[in-house]
Amino acid sequence: MKFEFLHKNNSSDLVLFFGGFGFLPSAYNLASKNDVLMVYDYLEFDLGFLEICKTYKSIKLIAFSMGVMVSCKCDLSSLNIVQKIAINGTIKGIDDEFGISEKLFKITAKRFDKESFLNNCGGINKAFNQNPKDELLSIIEISKKPCIWQDYDLAYSSNDDKIFPQNALLNSFKNVNKINASHFCFDEFLSWDEI
Repeated sequence: MKFEFLHKNNSSDLVLFFGGFGFLPSAYNLASKNDVLMVYDYLEFDLGFLEICKTYKSIKLIAFSMGVMVSCKCDLSSLNIVQKIAINGTIKGIDDEFGISEKLFKITAKRFDKESFLNNCGGINKAFNQNPKDELLSIIEISKKPCIWQDYDLAYSSNDDKIFPQNALLNSFKNVNKINASHFCFDEFLSWDEI
């Protein structure tokens, strides 16, 4: 995993954002009054971002798509997380009932077509990883790691999500807000603070 500040405002509060598969930091253009640290590129499982996070008074965790599953594999118990929000993703990530079916995910990894994927998720012209197949294979391996925590406070589910089945989110979370958007729904928000 790589990590990068999207906003550095010298705030004592942090938004810790686990991005979705493939999307690079410049794909997310939301404003923030707080610091925002993005974790992305799941080629390797690296918890180096934790040391940075420990310096913050309070943390709002936002995870998107496969970032929801990846975040649950990380031991975040040393951090003062005050809220956890999932967007168009689930704790299991790859699962027939609580995520994207394993068969479909493996076919996608084998025959990945960037243009088709971006078109389906509403992320056309967004900055994207140059090695998407390798990252998909790595995500399959990460999904096999034990889940350390799973208590999300709120989930957003897009009505026009062609990547993550809405039923998977409804089966996974008690508190689900449905929004009229595609899978990549960040154009629906003006700031990280609004989420």
